[in-house]
Amino acid sequence: GTITTVAQPNITSVGQLSNLSVSGIIQGGTFSGVLSSGTLSNITSLGQLSNLSVSGTVQATSFSGTITTVAQPNITSVGQLSNLSVSGIIQGGTFSGTLSGGTLSTITSIGQLSNLSVSGTIHGGTFSGTLSSGTLSNITSIGQLSNLSVSGTVQATNLSGTITTVAQPNITSVGQLSNLSVSGIIQGGTFSGVLSSGTLSTITSLGQLSNLSVSGTVQATNLSGTLTTAAQPNITSVGQLSNLSVSGTIQGGTFSGVLSSGTLSTITSLGQLSNLSVSGTVQATNLSGSLTTAAQPNITSVGQLSNLSVSGTIQGGSFSGTSVTSNSTQSTRYLATMNTVVAATTVTIDLSQGNVISIPLLTSSTISFSNQGSNPASYVIKVSYTSANAFTITWPASVKWSSGTVPTLTCSTGKTDIISLIFDGTDFFGTYALNF
Repeated sequence: GTITTVAQPNITSVGQLSNLSVSGIIQGGTFSGVLSSGTLSNITSLGQLSNLSVSGTVQATSFSGTITTVAQPNITSVGQLSNLSVSGIIQGGTFSGTLSGGTLSTITSIGQLSNLSVSGTIHGGTFSGTLSSGTLSNITSIGQLSNLSVSGTVQATNLSGTITTVAQPNITSVGQLSNLSVSGIIQGGTFSGVLSSGTLSTITSLGQLSNLSVSGTVQATNLSGTLTTAAQPNITSVGQLSNLSVSGTIQGGTFSGVLSSGTLSTITSLGQLSNLSVSGTVQATNLSGSLTTAAQPNITSVGQLSNLSVSGTIQGGSFSGTSVTSNSTQSTRYLATMNTVVAATTVTIDLSQGNVISIPLLTSSTISFSNQGSNPASYVIKVSYTSANAFTITWPASVKWSSGTVPTLTCSTGKTDIISLIFDGTDFFGTYALNF
């Protein structure tokens, strides 16, 4: 039946109901089970809930209140929010939208960002990291910078301003400069180009240069120092020098002037001269070479010559000495010095003293030769007698006679025998004419 009394305070349990249909309001501590779809569609408000535990999905157009559980791992999307107010920290992959002015003013740090995409302007004290290539291509100006610190490379068509750091060891090249204005000192390895006339006029000293390489012309009133390059083929004239001090060798076409006595005393050799022209007097212990001027009227004496080689004709009053090999094919007269040998039992004839030898035979003698050299030569020996004694001459073994027959001397008072010897460099070949 139907209970007509509304309030039933004594009913505390009704067991397991298969169905419960209530037209009014159900009040209770705990409800479990599944509401029918018709019932669910009629629930528009649950009132003020102190707690709501839902094992499935809660769907609603709007939620209000505070979620007390900090970690919400299952919330992966909250749709398009018109506003989000967070008192703590927001963590996430990607954020988009516009922060309010009040919020922006309180953001002092956003931690370590892997990426930051900004459509507007970024203002800040210090920026670090790498800008994407697309971003870089869009940066055409970064305004007036008070300071710019770059750890990598700065590339630009034009750079203006003043570098405050004095030492710039990594700048090894600045390309082709049209102009360079430096108020201080320029230091470097190699400089090229043309200094303006105004700059040149103010350069009064280059300091102590260890090296100066100039491809053009060096002009100065005075130059001092030592040239390290030995060959200077382009120096063809040094003007009128008052003094020239050279520690090494002087090579040149023509030299003029007077050498100091100290310099003269130390010149012991001039090397191999192709030509020497002297306007005064040449004095030397030994002179060698060929005189190119045929006539030498001022040479009246040449002292005692050990050897004289003449390819042409010798003309003179008297000649003495030993004749050596001659290439002359014609001789008008041949003069020789008589080499007189003192008679003795043993006689050594020095053949260098003359090719014509005179022996006044006063006793039997054994003869030997010295200083015959190794060149072919001819000798004539005149043997004269002042008595009729039967003297003999014993000849060296190097003297060879025709058929081995040694001449028998005349040995008569006032007579003369002539002995002719031809020397071939080793042996003497003798012929004779007797009894003159």
